[in-house]
Amino acid sequence: MDKEKSRQALEKVFRDMAGAMTAGMVYVGVRTGLFRHMAGKGPLTASDVTRISGLMPRYVEEWLKGMVAAGPRQVPRPGPPRASDCVMQWNRLKP
Repeated sequence: MDKEKSRQALEKVFRDMAGAMTAGMVYVGVRTGLFRHMAGKGPLTASDVTRISGLMPRYVEEWLKGMVAAGPRQVPRPGPPRASDCVMQWNRLKP
C-alpha cells in the first residue's frame, strides 16, 4: 500500500475517533445540564461551573478540558481556555 494512502486512511480513523469522543462529551454535557447551566452566563471558570451545576469539581474540570480540546484549534482570546470557550463553541454548532 502506498504511504500517502496509508497516511490518509490513518488520519480518517483518528478524525472518526475524535468525533466519537466529542459526541460522547456533548451527550454528557446535555444529560448533566452543563450546557444549560453555562448558557448566557458569559466568562466562567471551572469553579464557577462547578458551583452553578452542583457537580463534582473533578468531573466538571475534565469535561471542560475535553470540550475545549475538541473544539477549534484557536482559542478566541489570549490565555488558557475557560469554561465560556466551551459555550461559544457549542453556540456555533446549534442550528
